[in-house]
Amino acid sequence: MSDLNATSRPSASGARLTGDDLQHLIAWYWCLKAMVEPDRIASVEIEAADAGNLDDVQVNYVDRTTRCVQVKATVDASNAANINWLTARRKPSATSGKQPLSLLQATYSSWIDLGRPPGGIEIITGKPLDGTDELFTSLNRKNTLGPALRRSDTPGHVAALEALSEHLSCSPDEVCDLFDALEIRVGQTEADWRNRVADISMAAGVRADAVAVATALDWIRDWVKSTRDPRSSGTIAAAIEGLGLQVEETRTTVTIHGLARVPTWDSQHEIDWIEQFRGDSADNRRGLVDPAGWNGTLADDLVTLRTTLQGEGSNRVLLR
Repeated sequence: MSDLNATSRPSASGARLTGDDLQHLIAWYWCLKAMVEPDRIASVEIEAADAGNLDDVQVNYVDRTTRCVQVKATVDASNAANINWLTARRKPSATSGKQPLSLLQATYSSWIDLGRPPGGIEIITGKPLDGTDELFTSLNRKNTLGPALRRSDTPGHVAALEALSEHLSCSPDEVCDLFDALEIRVGQTEADWRNRVADISMAAGVRADAVAVATALDWIRDWVKSTRDPRSSGTIAAAIEGLGLQVEETRTTVTIHGLARVPTWDSQHEIDWIEQFRGDSADNRRGLVDPAGWNGTLADDLVTLRTTLQGEGSNRVLLR
């Protein structure tokens, strides 16, 4: 029977499998990212050792900073992402009787234990944003809440900061520091990440058809089952070649923000022209504030970009 006709909710096993699928897809994305940027990303880890509650995917950069990604997939989008979701405590263990930490407490504890990783930490969830949550609707374009908590004097934000400070047993400034570092990406589906994998695959010169992605995810699962050791960008590139997924040389991704801001997940270089255009939204931006900019600022930016790419030896470019 088609799942379109299903009448029951997914099982707990279904939720675990959905979480694994999304985690492995995100890990594959970062593997491809490491291939495209070997001079910036040193290695990728899955179920990283000594990463506490932030072990799902760890990205290790050449400058010795790390980025920790935790995946909280869901098979039921009826429960939205809000402050209660972050602070809710699970039921005590039947064996130990201990009170488990909330998602936020576990995240904060690991953030402290890891020395406040400067590469940042990230929670990715399939739960949609709760539009009634005054704090969560303040997520900025970087998916962080720190700036809103620091500058807002609205009663709702002040109360949230006090409650979070009590929940984490730390100062309000420490809460803001955590939420500066913590990116919360809501409404993230497997389909979204397959699209991102397709984008970065194009930059990496790697096949992104369904069979290729399935082959890659099998490789990820074998990796998880066999070891927690990190995979270097060189090891990843060799594995991709061995799997027969490499089809062409990698490309340098350049993003130009024109009438609207576009996602920059995969970009090595960006040019922002939004403020050069008249208007305050993509719908009404028409023409430059300074018409001379076509042969002035905009042209100069492209010349600078060309010089930069030539200096890097980048001859293949993927332009957004």
